[in-house]
Amino acid sequence: MPTPTSPTATRHDWLRLVGGDKGLAALASKTLDGIILEALTERASDAPLLGRSDAACWDIRPLHAAADPLAVRAAVAEDIAGGASSIALKLATPGDFGLPPRYDALAAALDGVPLERVQVSLISGDQYFGAVQVLMALWERTGRNARDIRAGVHADPLGTLARTGALEMGLWPTLELFGQFVSVNCEPWPHVRLLLADGTLYHDAGASEVQELAAMLATVVDYLRVLDFEDVAPEEVFRHLTVGLAADADLFATIAKLRAARLLLARLGEAMGTPAATSHVEFWVTTSQRMLASRVVHNNILRNAIAALGAALGGADTITVLPHTWALGEPDAAARRLARNTQLLMAKESRLARVLDPGAGSGHITALTEAFAARAWALFQEIEASGGMARALLSGKMQEAIADMVARRDKELVEGRLAIVGLTAFTAEEGERLAPTSHPPAAPIERAETRVTALPVRRLSAALEVKEARS
Repeated sequence: MPTPTSPTATRHDWLRLVGGDKGLAALASKTLDGIILEALTERASDAPLLGRSDAACWDIRPLHAAADPLAVRAAVAEDIAGGASSIALKLATPGDFGLPPRYDALAAALDGVPLERVQVSLISGDQYFGAVQVLMALWERTGRNARDIRAGVHADPLGTLARTGALEMGLWPTLELFGQFVSVNCEPWPHVRLLLADGTLYHDAGASEVQELAAMLATVVDYLRVLDFEDVAPEEVFRHLTVGLAADADLFATIAKLRAARLLLARLGEAMGTPAATSHVEFWVTTSQRMLASRVVHNNILRNAIAALGAALGGADTITVLPHTWALGEPDAAARRLARNTQLLMAKESRLARVLDPGAGSGHITALTEAFAARAWALFQEIEASGGMARALLSGKMQEAIADMVARRDKELVEGRLAIVGLTAFTAEEGERLAPTSHPPAAPIERAETRVTALPVRRLSAALEVKEARS
């Protein structure tokens, strides 16, 4: 048989030398979604561009979730001085933590922020009425026209229901009010992101890439359905829509997942007769909470760097890097600075934003993108056939599917078939252990008309900690 360097050698000859009689199939692996990852793939010469629409740098958006407005104000000032281009504030909803959704708290937290230059994005969940009133009042103080406001309210009642397991009102009245809220504010606030379809909460609860994408897409469709009753055109919805996705330490999976999300939204736009409208959707990518370990926390710095790289190369419009000590509670100034600088180095020194879609043409990334998109679309159709995302949460089917995925992943971790660098592989002496603090206490759920099984954050290392405790 010819050697690989022989002039007469064929691709088949090379494959046999690499993988034996089975060829590269012997080196292939499989994801938890059942997607085969080939060891070698052909170059994809006709792959479409699926990144950002222009070469402008992505938005660097730190997240603040402390309950103390004065602590938030100090941290926000550090972020702006340190190079952040926008600010995200997580508002407390019943059953979850964050900044109190009151005017006095938000006004104090944003005191001194140049609103005309720094975009403020509120993660409001089902507290969006108060959030939008606060933004209006703050902007009135600047004397600027409301049509010039560039901000985010990010109403997401289905996300609140999934994360906390409760809504103060019944689900259907909540969605009706949500539809009225968006329809009333679309025209006067053309540059405000009013609604959010958040896939990150499903990821952090343990969902696979396919489940995260399908949940995000099904949420978008449920919101489109609600807003259709309010006579809001799909084009207008997409112009005010933000899609939230997570980035983790699996670099190629992150890149492919973000590219697949654009494919899925484009396909949805085509199905609705508005193929170009989905280009207005904002892709907000946050580094994974579930990948952050509470032990050997300095390894989280590397995980964050890989995740941020995947988000940048995958075409995120906005990136939030969670501080590496997030699993221990409220981060300090040093951890926040590292999170900012992770992005600044990539954006300002490496200039990663200058290439619109670096993954285009890569056989592996293209194949993985198409596989994620195909399987997510099939799962999305199953969710739609069962009544949509809201009914999937009410019935518990989505929660059950994610719980099954968590159990499968935990089994692989405990049996050693899935590794966490620094914890199960390439372990080293931990050195100094950082003292855990805490995140703010969750706002109490005093009254809830709708209750379902909640989807809290499920860290990957949790299964290992349970195993150690038992042994």
